[in-house]
This record gives sequence, C-alpha cells and structure tokens, in this order.
Amino acid sequence: MKNYYTQEVLYVYYENQISNLLATNKKKEAQTKAFEWLQEYVRPLCITVPWNWKIAKKQIAAYFFGKTQSTQINFEDNINKVFQFIESHPNQNIRYSYHKYDTACHSESQRVNNDTIERLSEIKKKMLPMDIIEIFTECSTCTTTCFRRFSLQYNESISYEMGYGQAMYVFEAERGKHDIAAMDYHGNKWKINKSVDPFLTEYLEQLINNHEQYLAIKSQCICYYLGIPQISIEGYFDTAISNGKPIIVDIDLPFDRAFF
Repeated sequence: MKNYYTQEVLYVYYENQISNLLATNKKKEAQTKAFEWLQEYVRPLCITVPWNWKIAKKQIAAYFFGKTQSTQINFEDNINKVFQFIESHPNQNIRYSYHKYDTACHSESQRVNNDTIERLSEIKKKMLPMDIIEIFTECSTCTTTCFRRFSLQYNESISYEMGYGQAMYVFEAERGKHDIAAMDYHGNKWKINKSVDPFLTEYLEQLINNHEQYLAIKSQCICYYLGIPQISIEGYFDTAISNGKPIIVDIDLPFDRAFF
C-alpha cells in the first residue's frame, strides 16, 4: 500500500470527489470542489488565491517562477485602470485577456489598441463578480519563442513543445497550424522531433541544455507541494539571451478538466 504524504492525501480526497461529480454531470459542484482544493494552499503560500481558476493558477506560477508584469481589473474596478498600466510600461506592447471565473484554458488575449476601451466596456457589462480582466506586457517579441513543458511528478517523463508567437495561438486556438519543435524524455533518453525551421529546433535544444534542471526542480516542487501527479508549464524563452531564465506565465493542473 502506498504511503501518501499530506498533500497527496488532500489531492486524492478531492480527486475522488471531483471524478464522481463529473461522472454524474455535476460540473458546477466539481468546480466548487476544485476551488476548495486550491484554497488549502492560500495560507502556507502567503498568496491570495481568488475564486477565479485561471488567475489562481497564474498566481501559483508567479509564486514559484516569479511574477510577470501585469495587473487586474476586477468586477468593481474602473476600466481606466488600463491607462495607468500603459503609462507605467512605455515602449512595451500591452495585451488584455478576459478570464471568466471558470476558465481553465483557451483564454484569448488581444493587444491594446484604439478600440480597447470600447471592448473592455462591453466586457464589463457582462462580467460576473469573480470574473477578472488581466492586463499584461506582451512576452512574445521578435527574439522569443513560446514553449510548453509537461512532466510527471518526478520528471520521469517529460515533453516539450516550442513555437513562434503567442502561446495561446500556437498551442491552443491555432494548434496544428504552426511550425513546432518537440522533445520527449522517456526511459532516460531524449527524442527530438525537428521543426521545419532549423533555428526553432536549435532554440529548443538551447532551452533544455541551459534551463532543464531549473524547470525540472520547480515543476517537481509544485507537484510535491500540491500533491499532484503531473503538471504542464507554459512560458517564453528569449533566444537573444539564452542564459536568462525563461518567463513562465501559466500552469495546467489535473483539475482543469472540471472547467472544460
């Protein structure tokens, strides 16, 4: 019989409840249990995990990998808050994304432009109290690649994907329409699937050679701390300064399935 540590006990407890609720088409109840599970980590992490699944995951990513440049417009906030953020980040492209409280993945983002205030005004009209608009600096530049890293709890199995552009488009909204380099680790061996663009394959190799140990340790820490069997992280790698740590912007958790 396996000896569980405390975090695994909590995960297994909620895993059983959520699986049973989803099996009986009780999606809202399953989501509530997923939120309750995350609340278990508010006090020990010294962070505020809101009742908004996407933002909660981003805050956990920020705790372990560092905070990205962003702010939030909550239900009670004035949308003019976006101007303050733009003014404090001159010469940078700014994007916004609307995260409904039950969003797990596939949150589209738009670059701030002349129509932004009008669009945000329309979003504000339909926002629910736990919905959040995120305003953030654009991580994708002419020198960055986006990537995803999936791993099991102890990094015994690892998969990387890398492409050009916004991660949301490359890996979600336009999946299959972009050139991708990939590497998988199984049985103590790496296997590469080269991209059409040879530079993209080279960039992925640079990321793994320079930062795999860092990403492996952090990913394993999150898995251990939350008691989860696997995790996927998403971020950007600046190829112009390959020794600089990659920016991690989001994570995928096993209970995401309650929000699909």
